[in-house]
Amino acid sequence: SMMDEPAPNINQASRYRDVLSLGLLAQRPLRRRNMSGLILGEHLTLYNGIWHCHIPGDETKDGSPINFTLPEDERFSAAFMHYLLVSRQRLLRAPALKNNKLQDIIGSLWISTRGKTMTSHAFYYGITRISEELLGAPLYPHLLRDCAASALSSDAPEYILAASRILGHSDLATTLGHYEQSSMLAAC
Repeated sequence: SMMDEPAPNINQASRYRDVLSLGLLAQRPLRRRNMSGLILGEHLTLYNGIWHCHIPGDETKDGSPINFTLPEDERFSAAFMHYLLVSRQRLLRAPALKNNKLQDIIGSLWISTRGKTMTSHAFYYGITRISEELLGAPLYPHLLRDCAASALSSDAPEYILAASRILGHSDLATTLGHYEQSSMLAAC
């Protein structure tokens, strides 16, 4: 099992964090400020084995609260749990935790190599660096939001309102702009 493996070094732990944050952003394309500022026990809570995210309106660009659950598939759950119990602990210079301690973990989700809360800029840099390394091109966080809006509107136009809420657009016109963009791409 993962728990029997030797503890990762700081570099391995930070790369794991960056890959996880890229994967999470691809699935839940929040604005960088909201994603980089996630706090365990405040924005993220574990309930019945499912991680729930609640970002209050006073922390969002459009003033509307954002609520969703983290992906529930086994592979994501295992990766997220490993980050919390092993890699995040390593970045904090603390020993790995056991599974039954998950709900007790509090504090910033994303920890820097210095053992502190990652800044929004460091989060941005981690995403662009790891995506360039893995995919051959730097993906910046906002591009993932654009891709999500365009994909939702081109693959399933009937879900345009859902796309609007997922992306936190207070004005449907913002999302419709992406819809127009994807319609033009499809036409081309």
